[in-house]
Amino acid sequence: MKMKKVAALVAAVLSVNALVSVPFNAIALETVTYEAEEATIGGVGEVKTEISGYSGTGYVDLTNNTGSLPSVTFKVNVKEAGIYGLTVRYATAYGSKPLEVKVNDKIVDSPTLDASKEFTEKMFKVELAEGESTVVLTASWGWMQVDSITLGDYAPSRPEIVAKHTSPCDPKATEEAKKVMTYLNSVYGEHILSGQQEIYNYGPHGVETEFEYIKEKTGKLPAIRGFDLGNSCNPITSCFGEDGVSDRMLQWAANGGLVESSFHLNVPKDFANYTMGDSLGFNDTTYSEKTDFSPSKAAQEGTKENEFYTKALDTLAEKFLVLQEKGVPVLWRPLHEAQGNLPAEGQVSGSWFWWGSEGEKSYKELWLYTYKYLTETKGCHNLIWEWNTYDYANSADWYPGDEYVDIIGFDKYNCTKYVDNGSGQWVPELGHNDSSIADTFYSIMKRYNNAKMVALMENDSFSTVDNLTMDKAGWLYFLTWYDGGSDDINFLSNPVFNTEKDLIDMYTSDYCITLDELPKFSEIEIDPDATNEVINTEPSEPEEGHASIKPNDNGNLTIKFPEAGEAAYLKVTLPDGATYANGCLGVTVPVDGVYYWASVKWEATKSGTIEVNFAEDLYNVTYTGEDNLPVEIKDEAILDAVKKALSEQTTFEGQVWYVDEGSTADVAIVDAYMKATGTSDPTEPSEDVTETQPTTDVEIPFMLYGDVDDDGSISIVDVLTLNQYLLGVSKDPINEKNADVDNNSVINDTDAMNILKSLVNLVTLPIAE
Repeated sequence: MKMKKVAALVAAVLSVNALVSVPFNAIALETVTYEAEEATIGGVGEVKTEISGYSGTGYVDLTNNTGSLPSVTFKVNVKEAGIYGLTVRYATAYGSKPLEVKVNDKIVDSPTLDASKEFTEKMFKVELAEGESTVVLTASWGWMQVDSITLGDYAPSRPEIVAKHTSPCDPKATEEAKKVMTYLNSVYGEHILSGQQEIYNYGPHGVETEFEYIKEKTGKLPAIRGFDLGNSCNPITSCFGEDGVSDRMLQWAANGGLVESSFHLNVPKDFANYTMGDSLGFNDTTYSEKTDFSPSKAAQEGTKENEFYTKALDTLAEKFLVLQEKGVPVLWRPLHEAQGNLPAEGQVSGSWFWWGSEGEKSYKELWLYTYKYLTETKGCHNLIWEWNTYDYANSADWYPGDEYVDIIGFDKYNCTKYVDNGSGQWVPELGHNDSSIADTFYSIMKRYNNAKMVALMENDSFSTVDNLTMDKAGWLYFLTWYDGGSDDINFLSNPVFNTEKDLIDMYTSDYCITLDELPKFSEIEIDPDATNEVINTEPSEPEEGHASIKPNDNGNLTIKFPEAGEAAYLKVTLPDGATYANGCLGVTVPVDGVYYWASVKWEATKSGTIEVNFAEDLYNVTYTGEDNLPVEIKDEAILDAVKKALSEQTTFEGQVWYVDEGSTADVAIVDAYMKATGTSDPTEPSEDVTETQPTTDVEIPFMLYGDVDDDGSISIVDVLTLNQYLLGVSKDPINEKNADVDNNSVINDTDAMNILKSLVNLVTLPIAE
């Protein structure tokens, strides 16, 4: 396989541009790029050149995932064993898609990549042995384009780990609950608390088995013990009842541990024909979505569902009040994993639990009913309310609100993936995956405005100390699920999930907090500065005449206007220091039976309201041609027809393309309304628009990406100048904006590499963010 080393590129450049005679430094030894078109393609995939901006001679288009999963396999070589940054250059032209990264048969990470119609990059941390290693990129859903991988230094840049809400959301919370919240906040981002879920009573082994295993292997016990109150609080007493969980909770707290509980509440499968008090066998009940039990009715007084659910809450409250009297707070996680999978077309919900089966609206109503009934009606104030999220673009739609949640959690089960067995059946396939999933942590932290601490509330693999600390994954705690009795679900003891060495290393590390390292909570002083100022992350109802704006699954926004018009007004916020940003309003429009994608460009020079005219600001129009690739339209008649059709549309996709300072993720479209066709003024004050609208008189700062020394041109001198600056050899100032050619707010050797590639026409600057 051909390796494009920087040294080879330098030689090629110097052969045609002998501008300098100073030596080139260590970047040539550390960074190596491997082209996908020269790698081994698995499954359905082929080399193509239709999407511009690729390096080398093309890219690999991984398409259908029927049968063998589409993949690209690279053979890489390093002279020295160690930790490297593996940068994958890819595009996801058909929307966000999952990617599995595997090194020498070990899964490194399996993120869902944001949608990007242009090539972009993502770095992964990989550990390589000296010599040859195999890197496999698998597109498990297909439809992904892979351009190259690059090996270099691993140095992730992360935001500060902080939670704004550090006191319980319950204004009448007990002193004990407040002290636990104070302690949790004091270790958040600095340590991780260990946790273990106990198995249900009458399971394949005793309730102490997991804890005895941990004690035997490590000499330690977890700081948090997870319980479940679903069985002991179920109104169907013929097959459920007290299983000793209350006593175990009290004993664990008496030993100094933290108590956590979930609530798998079974309901009758055939609830319509169930009479309260009837006897049922266990197999006639379920906590899955396969029931006619209505979560919306469970929150409505006077319904049979509400009678059943409230009776369960009454029994639950009795247990909580006993714990409250003993001074025991509970990390309380009811109604978990509600969102489940993204729903298929025509489905209301993709949830696998009954409480999420009717969608986010009824779910949030049930959460609020549960919260208010337990706290306000029953007086349970020893609860620290935990809520499970997913990391989809619309996951915040399920959020009950800051005033009803204390800690946000994510459940990690990425050692199991489902693959097509060749007969159209999806079967589980196990593989060790000790990724810290740091990207998920920071995505959740950002999605909910840093309001709450974020934890792994269930997990298969708990990762490793090295991965967690190097990736700066600040999970508050992990809670390994129990051994279910077979290899595919023995989450604690099966080494495909957690090796014995990883268990020992984790529990005996300084980073991980175990039972013996917890403080005496009675001696903790409540933080006088702890706050719970409500920050509403729910999409609010738009003002009359304004558009609704919600995130979509492409990583962009769905903007729905109440009426059509010839121009839209967008209220845009830019990050501090930014003086220019752009993006588009995109929509599919039909013309003579053909569907075209139209992008109407918007531009902003500061935060404020801008006008976007659908005819004047039309940026480009494309349609899907052969091989499902976009073809740009130049025909004036079609373009005129598209412009007319745009004035009849009410739903658009809002995209952010570029910002000159900070990240595009920090640019927001916060409001939108339409200028009606044939009117001269918007419904809002016109001076607000003209004040911030970019015009031909606004001077947009000129930027020549790659011109590090600011001499008005790009040459090998800029590469050398940046290299010497990064190594500290030169103290001369550089143009940092021009040097940051990939727009990630970090200047490093990747920027130098990309400038160098641009000199021999391998890439175009700037690199797509």
